[in-house]
Amino acid sequence: MKLGIPRALLYYDHAPLWSTLLEGLGFELVISPPTNKAILDLGVNRAPDEACLPVKICYGHLAALEEKVDALFLPRMVSERPKTFFCPKLMGLPDMVRPELAAELFSPLVDLRRGKRELIRQLSDTLDRGQRQVREALGFAERSLNRFLKKMQEEKLTPLEALAGRSLRRKASQRQIGLLGHPYLLYDSFLNMGLISFLEERGFFPLTAQMLPPQQIQRCAEKLPKKLFWSMEAEIMGSAIAFLEEQVMGIIHISSFACGPDAMIGELISLRAKQSGTPLLELNLDEQTGQAGLQTRLEAFLDMLQRRCPA
Repeated sequence: MKLGIPRALLYYDHAPLWSTLLEGLGFELVISPPTNKAILDLGVNRAPDEACLPVKICYGHLAALEEKVDALFLPRMVSERPKTFFCPKLMGLPDMVRPELAAELFSPLVDLRRGKRELIRQLSDTLDRGQRQVREALGFAERSLNRFLKKMQEEKLTPLEALAGRSLRRKASQRQIGLLGHPYLLYDSFLNMGLISFLEERGFFPLTAQMLPPQQIQRCAEKLPKKLFWSMEAEIMGSAIAFLEEQVMGIIHISSFACGPDAMIGELISLRAKQSGTPLLELNLDEQTGQAGLQTRLEAFLDMLQRRCPA
């Protein structure tokens, strides 16, 4: 059975987990191509107007897959950690996209507040596999994900580099810039118009949350006066504080238009950066964002950093 996985949203966080699990259960996987203009147009035409850009992109990736596979795989992501939650749009996304799809949609509930046993039952029921088989495949998949995360932290790799099997350790120069944002914004080069390559070509080393130890991120997030219950925003905020402690040259925060949690933590990041005297560039993306305007702002920001800290 051919099962399609959209290269969107949590793909950059969970790709090794789901691909290893599903292949271990006997599915033939088809991953949608990297985001392009055609996929963006498909998503914009199908998604509701009020949806944020990453959700619209996910619509496009699903549409690009539906005629090539027997079914699509899009988990209903609720919670990965105690007392934390994903964005409501991620929780409800399977219900949002199902009426627009011709192919069957597999959307097991992922809510680890209910325990691993419930996740195994959800996967077993959704994928029509025995619970013992799912338990064994899931254990192997979790080990694969842990190796993937460790590789990114130890070798300072992006998820795309780690997925591609890159194994050479990158040297972190003194010209380090902290990149903040959801992985589906940071690592989709179409959405961010090649941001990481743009920085590297100009001699800057971009640091992301995936390159930091999770213990450091959690410790820094706990310095906030109140715990953030959005899991991804808590990771971004913890990473921001870690970058400020490591005294990066500057920080770039990428967010998407119409994202409520992003708007909230954007204010917190701005306040912290101002207090520490660290330059901050905030980039807000939607389907109308132009490459020329984005690059002009980046060039000005990098020029300012170089004047502040000449090599």
